[in-house]
Amino acid sequence: MSRSHLIDLVYSRIERGQIMKKRSVALLVVIATIAMMLAYAYMTNRSKEQNEVAQVQKPTYHFTQEGDNQAETYNFLTDNGFSCIQACVIMAEIKSESNFKSTATAFNEWGYGLMMWADYRKENLETFANSRGKTIDDYETQLLFILEELNTESEYYAVISHKGYSWTDFMEAKTLRDAVEAFSMVYSPLEMPSIEIKADFAEEFYNMYT
Repeated sequence: MSRSHLIDLVYSRIERGQIMKKRSVALLVVIATIAMMLAYAYMTNRSKEQNEVAQVQKPTYHFTQEGDNQAETYNFLTDNGFSCIQACVIMAEIKSESNFKSTATAFNEWGYGLMMWADYRKENLETFANSRGKTIDDYETQLLFILEELNTESEYYAVISHKGYSWTDFMEAKTLRDAVEAFSMVYSPLEMPSIEIKADFAEEFYNMYT
């Protein structure tokens, strides 16, 4: 074989190797792209399935404006993170204010709803109900509004410090009596009805759900 033929053969093999290398790189890029697409499709489907499961598992409640809503109210409050004591205390406040009737009124309709909201808090309830596409007397909307008033990050936050009590006192209370007194002071400071009446209601509910 002549020297020129040998050189041509060497260059030919080099070029062929470079071509194969380029093809290998291109193939790897294609494989990587396909793998990323499959991973994205898997994660999207997984997220969709999780959302569907979450929606299926989301608790549903059956409230009525004038019906017996005590058990459903307890479930709602505990599902939203309140302990048995805390839920019973909030329910005692609701019972003393409205007897679980979302259409209840007092003082010539000055107070309204589960918590006898009045003035700007009643206006806030109406605004909140409108934002949900609900009427002001909707029972679940009023419960959700209570959560809003107890949420420090909500525009409707309504907890105050009164007579030395704070929200922490309610959340950390170990007894029903302490929890009733703390909640009444920070959420309904008019003390109407009395602490004693609310404490009796709270004990009644606590005995029922423990």
